[in-house]
Amino acid sequence: MRIHSTIMGISFLALAPWAVMAQEPSASRDLSARTGIAFQAEPIQSQSIYSLSTADSAMNVGLRSNPRTRSLFAEAALARAERSNGRALPNPEADFALRKNGDQSHWELGIMGDVNGLLLYPWKRGTANLRYQAALSRLASEAAEQNGEVRRAWYRAVAAMQTQGFVAQTSSTWEAAAELARRQRDAGTMNALDLAEVEAAATEARLELRSAEAVTSEAKENLARFLGLPASRWTLPEVLPDPSGEDPTLSSLESMASNRNAGLVAAREEAIAAEKAHTLSWLEVLPSLKAGFSVERDDAGKNFVGPAIAAEIPLFNLGIPKRARTRAEMDLGRLRLATAEAELGPEIRRHYQAVVTARRNHEEIVKTLLPQREQATAEAQKQYNFMLTGVYRLLTSRREELSAHKMAVETLRDYWIEKTELEQMIGVSSPSSPSTSPDLSSKPEATEPHHHGADQ
Repeated sequence: MRIHSTIMGISFLALAPWAVMAQEPSASRDLSARTGIAFQAEPIQSQSIYSLSTADSAMNVGLRSNPRTRSLFAEAALARAERSNGRALPNPEADFALRKNGDQSHWELGIMGDVNGLLLYPWKRGTANLRYQAALSRLASEAAEQNGEVRRAWYRAVAAMQTQGFVAQTSSTWEAAAELARRQRDAGTMNALDLAEVEAAATEARLELRSAEAVTSEAKENLARFLGLPASRWTLPEVLPDPSGEDPTLSSLESMASNRNAGLVAAREEAIAAEKAHTLSWLEVLPSLKAGFSVERDDAGKNFVGPAIAAEIPLFNLGIPKRARTRAEMDLGRLRLATAEAELGPEIRRHYQAVVTARRNHEEIVKTLLPQREQATAEAQKQYNFMLTGVYRLLTSRREELSAHKMAVETLRDYWIEKTELEQMIGVSSPSSPSTSPDLSSKPEATEPHHHGADQ
């Protein structure tokens, strides 16, 4: 009988992948640590009504209800399984043979270990870890994009509702004016031209209201899609929040983004992993070598002890295709990293300028244009009270005032949307805050439902 034992007394069972995985944190915790987002694995309550009072509260609900966001858990688990597979030690090989010659028999049993696999194990383990970290960074980038979609959809939905309110006021005002004009025409105090102008203005206001209602409906359905909940399961505030605090400087944002942008970090880690994999492909150029000890016992009872070696003959595959593939992956990783670095700066500057412009426009509208329009309406009201102007001049001033309110809402919406884009690029929840993202537990109003019915 011949028995080959593994060299150096290494216990493969002690270092088996399942033994290592038993001591590792879960993939969801790895993803939470990388993104800074406290993911919650359990879904939200099926019959709860949620008050989405802020964009953060909408994002927190979306983390628990949107299947797209929850699918990140499965992708993280898949990446972790691939890492475990890449970090696994090579399995020992066993061979058994039985030979007979009449009444004589010869038994052979062999167990051998892969020497190359053991020697290169530290490099393989390091490469697998790098690829896993790069995968987590890529998933973090996807999580940031999905959370950004929820926040932008929330701002658009609230702005659409707020704008619809101003349009409804304008439409109601002109509908009343048209009714008054028709009565005056019947009484003979208004000519056909003036009546046609007022009725046309009322029709335009009615069409604008219909369009505003369609925009609001579309914005709510878009938010429902990103939340994973129908509009009947949540409520929105009536107005957008005003800008608070001072926006950070451009230089601080660019410096922060270079280290925290999830896409850039993922590209950097993928490039490093590709370089390490290419180096490993050159280390694997040696033929596969297996070694062990041999103990053989023949029919006469004699024992033969000695080393056993098996080596691969590199006759057909010299590893050239694999090295060419890893070299291409390395070049591709470097190019992707260079592309991400080249595109990040201009995008940050573009969104930063959009944030500054939207904020300045909003402040000027609120501080200058709105008071001017309100003053014009007040003066028109005075002249109307003293019978110095007609009601339609007063209505026109009121419509222009409501139009200024709409402009204020639109610029405020643009400010928050562009700021969300900027936050996503620099890898934090707020450019003026050092925190990476809001914690679900710190937003009780976002996940505290208003219960209805006895089954709750």
